[in-house]
Amino acid sequence: MAVSISILKSEIKAAFDAEKNQTDNQQASIDRIADAIANAVATQIVQGINTTIVTPVLASPAGAVSGTITLTASAS
Repeated sequence: MAVSISILKSEIKAAFDAEKNQTDNQQASIDRIADAIANAVATQIVQGINTTIVTPVLASPAGAVSGTITLTASAS
């Protein structure tokens, strides 16, 4: 599954909407927005990698090579 721009856009807008009425601590608000954006991007990247299908096209002198390749990503 590809990275979803619409999901990212939605989550980024939600991050700004959640902070738009905050007036007391601008730096904390910026931190919360940055954290929400970073988490949204990381989640989409991890999902994109973890749902990728890799079709190996390998050959060796003994013939075709078969098997599976598993990709696993995480964010921290």
